[in-house]
Amino acid sequence: MSTHLRIIWLSFWFGLTVAVQAHAEPAPLNQETARLKTADAADRQLLSGDMDSALKSGVSQQDIYRLTSLAVAQNYTARDVAGFVEKMTELKRKGLPPGLVLGKILEGMAKHVPANRILPVAEL
Repeated sequence: MSTHLRIIWLSFWFGLTVAVQAHAEPAPLNQETARLKTADAADRQLLSGDMDSALKSGVSQQDIYRLTSLAVAQNYTARDVAGFVEKMTELKRKGLPPGLVLGKILEGMAKHVPANRILPVAEL
């Protein structure tokens, strides 16, 4: 095989590899989710289902990652994060930008406010 064909083949292969990885759930999101404080496997399963619904409704992976990262840092549970993600999904389905509520949620989390007090305030 000539050098030019090898370069073309490697370029094609590299492009396919990058494209496949771009459509997969980002590894950092999986890692952060695994680090969340949780009582049992049911909480993790609930969060996983809520994240899938959120992504399908159009909530960005970046917003979910920001939420999950701060939850890990502030010791929120998987059930708490599931509630936050559910709220963002609900807004997206209503045609409203979830970013407005995400800001309120992140602010509450940064101030160590309990999840049961953040969710009612995160209404539009």
